[in-house]
Amino acid sequence: MANRNAAYNSLTDERGQIRDIKDQFLQKFLVKFCDENLSDEDNFNNLFTTAWVTSYEHTIEEFLGLVLLLVHICAGQPARGTEILSTRYSNTQTLRNLFVYEGTILISICYHKSQSVTQQQSLPPQLGQMVANFLVFIIPIRYLALWWTLHTQNPNESEKQVTAKASQALFLTYLWARREDKWHSSELSDLLRRETVKYGLPELSIQSWRQISISIANRLFKAHHKAMDFEGDDEFENEDEINGFEESNPWDQLASHSTAVAENRYDVRLDIGYAKSEKSLIEHVQACRAWQKWLKVDQHHQSYNTKIHASRAGSKHVRSESAELISGQSKKSLKTLAVQFRWSMTAVDMLMCCLFKTKDPQYRSPQQKLALEHIVTGTTQILTILPTGGGKSLLFQLPTLLERAKHTVVIIPFKALQDDIMIKSSELDIPCSLWDSAKPNQPLHNLIFASLEHVRGSNFHSFLQQLQANQILDRIVLDECHLTLTEDVSYRPTLLMLNQLRTYAVQMICLTATLPVAEEPRFRRLLSFEKDQLEIIRASTSRFNLKIQCTAWGSWKESLLLTKQALKNWAKVDRNRGRRAVCFVNNKKLAEELSSDLGCLHYHASISDKKEVFERWRSGSEPGHKIMISTAALYQGVDLSNINYVVMLEPPSSIYHLVQAMGRGGRNGKQACILIIIPTTWRLKFLPEADTSQALLEEFLTTENCRHLVLSSGMDNMMERCNLDEPNQISCDNCVRSSAYKPTWFVSDLPRSRKDSLPVAKVIQYKTVATEELSTLESVAQKQLATGVNLVRKEKVTQQEQLQNFKKGIVQFKSF
Repeated sequence: MANRNAAYNSLTDERGQIRDIKDQFLQKFLVKFCDENLSDEDNFNNLFTTAWVTSYEHTIEEFLGLVLLLVHICAGQPARGTEILSTRYSNTQTLRNLFVYEGTILISICYHKSQSVTQQQSLPPQLGQMVANFLVFIIPIRYLALWWTLHTQNPNESEKQVTAKASQALFLTYLWARREDKWHSSELSDLLRRETVKYGLPELSIQSWRQISISIANRLFKAHHKAMDFEGDDEFENEDEINGFEESNPWDQLASHSTAVAENRYDVRLDIGYAKSEKSLIEHVQACRAWQKWLKVDQHHQSYNTKIHASRAGSKHVRSESAELISGQSKKSLKTLAVQFRWSMTAVDMLMCCLFKTKDPQYRSPQQKLALEHIVTGTTQILTILPTGGGKSLLFQLPTLLERAKHTVVIIPFKALQDDIMIKSSELDIPCSLWDSAKPNQPLHNLIFASLEHVRGSNFHSFLQQLQANQILDRIVLDECHLTLTEDVSYRPTLLMLNQLRTYAVQMICLTATLPVAEEPRFRRLLSFEKDQLEIIRASTSRFNLKIQCTAWGSWKESLLLTKQALKNWAKVDRNRGRRAVCFVNNKKLAEELSSDLGCLHYHASISDKKEVFERWRSGSEPGHKIMISTAALYQGVDLSNINYVVMLEPPSSIYHLVQAMGRGGRNGKQACILIIIPTTWRLKFLPEADTSQALLEEFLTTENCRHLVLSSGMDNMMERCNLDEPNQISCDNCVRSSAYKPTWFVSDLPRSRKDSLPVAKVIQYKTVATEELSTLESVAQKQLATGVNLVRKEKVTQQEQLQNFKKGIVQFKSF
């Protein structure tokens, strides 16, 4: 019989042998995530951090949203939003309406205007097993996280009081609920709309899908339509008079009712509280399975011939039915839904001390520590913006050394940067491998580097699919992710293919030092991140150890002579101090000519001995090897701590490149000088419609205020500037001219760069305030294009195509 005790549900019945399964799971969970050397309180504090709980709840919301979508589409004729979202898996004062039946989950949908009229929805087997696993394995952890959160928030309350509060959580009764509220129909509408648009389908709503599904049922399932159309069910007013007592079966006559009454009022399943009769239940389930067969989601349904056996087998069969739903294929199901191992920050701190041989963990910034916490506790999508030299590499290096860590695949856009990071990893005794498509069976360490070109290849995606299928892929990391926003056509097409990596159900981490706040919406759009699904961790990118001087010098020839003289002067002063200098130019020929004149090294994308040239510069064993003349190829490819002089002959084409180029200096935290030389013949190469990057670059070059303030407001939406009261904090030429202090790095003979002295093609209005969506012609055009595409798609669904689809449906229907 249907158990009506409060808080009872089918999946916790002691007779079902599920409690043992759940207890074993919880025990394994605690063993896996807790340190036996710590107290329970320390373990739970490390495990149930605010970041972890927030991430966990967000993951649950995502999962339940997809389950809701599948139930609404695949379970049978769709219910109204209020009806399906009222699904209760545990009893309250009202009997639950989720049951275990025929090896899957059955939901009794109560018509919201008349609770006595119901529709039985039988979930497809795989979907039913997902729901069952969620209720048995996930809900206890969700409750435990809530209990500990309430306990830490209310330390003066007793455990009994905390338990009383936690037990009131609505998610302990309703399938689609949070702690204090149930899901609303609008959320189902948003899901339908988002997922259909995501896959290029006509936009659906709850109402439109109900109309479509009923139309399909009318055309293809006429025999089952009456059973499925629960709104048309009416109570029999007087079955004896309508059907006739005299013509009834004698067994029914002996029971003093007609056969119609026996079929519609008796023979009721007592273990399924809302089933009218065995006959109606069978009809509804058969209709659901016919629908699922048409959708091709009915795999592994047990034969319906077992129906009679199921109804007669008694409690023993019911017990095994529930247990098999959970344990019969539990390993397979858990493997499908598995996520990376979670670690505590205690383990991270200990590893930090061991790795850098320090007594206490020394993070470069609170944001670096916060990013690590999100990574090791399993936040699924993370964008981290740290300043150049802010320790981004550690975010993917350190997690690979943790106990039970699996593979981390890092996409590096530049060969020089890839080589440099691999060298640094080896110096820290962090094993790493370089993926090679020519060696598919090569042994690989936990940390795997891949070049940007691999993203285009099918072999690389097959490799990722294999790692994921074998449950040995923890995360994918995109380094220098800001490059997706740049205008460089040479690698932009490949960068825009990075959103293909979003198809892998693993943690995705994006790292950069240069991403303006106002560009966040465009970044999310290009890489297909939902607004509320991307955890953004941003540190100030201001670096006041960089001493910036911009000068609008004379002609091109005069600017070239100034560049040579500046590098020669540096060489005289720093020849024997183990320092390095780099000069950035905008073309390969100039790099070769300038290095030849100065007798130093040069680097660009076309040289064949990149690694050897870079190593000669790194070692600096000869006087001519301490200066490097480079194109943009080394903007992101240098991580030398001893660079203290950066010269730019002409500014780069965007603020991204400018910040990256300046960031090559002072990575050891010591002072580095940045000299930007602007010839009078130089012209900023604007795009047809200037973007945020170009506008910010122009403001940086032409401002008469603090240059660090321009970068801080534009990049981070902050207001950090030079401190005129502290000589060591005066870090730009404009602020030096406003103070009485004249530092040694400042060259007073160089004229300042101003709007009236720069050959700027046009003035761009730049707003530093972050907006929800960029109001640029690009975004407007994209929206108009998307609207036009949707209209074209709708217009293409002609009557001829509808007829062809209908004929295909008839053929499929006749095949079963």
